[in-house]
Amino acid sequence: MKNQKLTIVAYLMLFFIIASATGCCCSVRTSPTGETERLLDRKKDAADELTVKRLGIGRLNSTDMHLAKLYGHFVRSVEDKYKGRIVRNYDPKTGGNVDKYVIFDMDPEYLYNRGKSVAVSWPGVIVLAPMWWGLVYTLEVKTTMRVYRAGEILEEEYRFKDAFTVRHISAGRLVWIYTLGWHPLFGCVGGVFSGWDDDFKECVVNKIIEKNYFAETYRQRLLNGLKGGLETARGGF
Repeated sequence: MKNQKLTIVAYLMLFFIIASATGCCCSVRTSPTGETERLLDRKKDAADELTVKRLGIGRLNSTDMHLAKLYGHFVRSVEDKYKGRIVRNYDPKTGGNVDKYVIFDMDPEYLYNRGKSVAVSWPGVIVLAPMWWGLVYTLEVKTTMRVYRAGEILEEEYRFKDAFTVRHISAGRLVWIYTLGWHPLFGCVGGVFSGWDDDFKECVVNKIIEKNYFAETYRQRLLNGLKGGLETARGGF
């Protein structure tokens, strides 16, 4: 019996070493949540037409390089969808003729949900629970979108917030050891802050791009805003 237990522990340790060597991206799962999820569900029944003949999209007002990558993918997807009708990096002072143009200000928040993560990793005897579900994070993006007519005339200003849930697990974050019950708290790693580093942010951004969540969300925001039918976030942000 003792030898069997040692064999089980050895297999588990080998599994964890392999899991840790596979890199972080394979263990990241993302999904839209809240109003963002409802927006993407509604878009199946929404018209996809661009209501102006020629549209300018300005540079992103944000210093966050990871958000800039998501924004760049969004702009390229709009260009591909409406070929020849989009002017990217539009500047009203130097840009060409457009019917309207839009400017986006975005502010990201990288959040960690301790409550949900505790529920996933407690108790330590549930060895595989974190691997199935992952610790819970949220990328939240607060946006101001301004729609202008030619001549720098502000037509509409919208404020909204979009959120993307992230589930992640990695041996590098020591979750395996905690979950096995080798810690005095018997696996309650979810209550310990597990932060966002640049590598993790890059993994999350790549997954969101792969699933096309951000680009499609903001394309729908853009189309609705041009029609004057975009619902702003209640109470601003």
